[in-house]
Amino acid sequence: MERGEMRDLLKKRASQYILVWFGIFLMINNWTFAQFRFGDVRRDWFPPALTTLEFHVGEPVALEAGDFNGDGWDDLVIGVYNAQNGRQISTFYVPNTGDGHFVSPYLVAESPVLQSPIQGAGGEGVVADLDNDGDLDVVMFYTITVLEDGTPSVKNSLLVLWGNGEGSFRPQWLEMPLVVYTFMQPVNPVAVADFDGDGLKDIAYPKFYPPSIEVLYNRGDHSWERKEFILIPAKEKSSVAMPLSLVADDLDGDGKSDVVIGGFCVTNADKQQGYKRFVKVYLNDGREVFSYLSDVPDLTPLAPSVYLTDLTNDGVKELVLTKPLRKQSPKEMYLDRKWIDECLIFRGARSGKFFYYLGSLAVLWGEVVLYIGGDMSLYTIIAWSLGNGWIGIGQWKGMGYQNGGFNVLDDAVAVALGDIDNDSWIEIIAAIRTWGKNATRIVIVTRKKSKQVGMLESKHSK
Repeated sequence: MERGEMRDLLKKRASQYILVWFGIFLMINNWTFAQFRFGDVRRDWFPPALTTLEFHVGEPVALEAGDFNGDGWDDLVIGVYNAQNGRQISTFYVPNTGDGHFVSPYLVAESPVLQSPIQGAGGEGVVADLDNDGDLDVVMFYTITVLEDGTPSVKNSLLVLWGNGEGSFRPQWLEMPLVVYTFMQPVNPVAVADFDGDGLKDIAYPKFYPPSIEVLYNRGDHSWERKEFILIPAKEKSSVAMPLSLVADDLDGDGKSDVVIGGFCVTNADKQQGYKRFVKVYLNDGREVFSYLSDVPDLTPLAPSVYLTDLTNDGVKELVLTKPLRKQSPKEMYLDRKWIDECLIFRGARSGKFFYYLGSLAVLWGEVVLYIGGDMSLYTIIAWSLGNGWIGIGQWKGMGYQNGGFNVLDDAVAVALGDIDNDSWIEIIAAIRTWGKNATRIVIVTRKKSKQVGMLESKHSK
């Protein structure tokens, strides 16, 4: 074989090896980041299959999904409170026994007893491996409303469930400053990420007074060091910026997580109080690299939903945020409970700066973006309305042309996404109000051709 032919053959084989390893890299990353299949919203999903479970453990507050016992199946963690003069938040673990079937809940944590009965509560959580032991942990943020001397009072609590890997947990309750009220519960009140580059995941959360982001830095021995991370100034004069929702990611590739903050500004123009949603992006060194203020005011203090995803397939995540589509009437907001929002998309850059407005992705009945999958040619959005608890699915072929969509459920108070039956298709798991039954109803939404999931009787006590 001539030298030139040998060189060409080596180049060809090298290219083949690179393609093979690139394919393996993509498969590993798809597995790591749980890229679920969704398919065509009309052909594969409508009408969806619904499975209902009911647990008589209290009214639902929060819900998360993950494999907490290492058997390869996604389990559930639910937060509840006793609506009949209860004074504690209780957290239960619901094991998945395989093929999407569940047994009765186990009590894994109870909050300190409050002096007054709970009047209402809200919560959100994050599932992550906080201590790098290979076992999933859970961070639960709870907002609790009680009456003290006849006056509503808000308590915030943070629960860390350190997973032991076989379905048991070590609970750790942490005191929190005043952050949010139940009626304006944000999408992501906590962000779990590595903010100092030490390989351990920290916990960031918003703080009202002063408006700022604080971080609980993970010190590796189940202890935390609380430090102020970012002070948030208002963009307009005579206004205050109140942070509510957080998303964290390494936007500039320096190995440390940066933060996207969503909230509302309280304005006092012309002696009239008003509210406008804002979004700010800060790099880890404290530099503000993006700022957005809605040009349409809200009638009530609401945070925008913020979401990071790569819709342009260039390896850089875009920023998606929600704003009011138009100024709404008090009847629409307070009586009809219909919040009409518009999703805007800003293209990202490797420097971590969001500098280019791409356009409007969708118009939603609601203001919480739970999931965006696909790319700009075909993308799917799962949204949740805090006003009436609607969960909806919409799919678009390019910006502006809707491929299909429908409402799935209503009255949802907490939502999680996962692959309950290990078929690689996404499922929606929702906790639904039971209206006076003091119970938690779980509804699992699957595509119409999927297997039924459900409940198995258990000898274990609830």
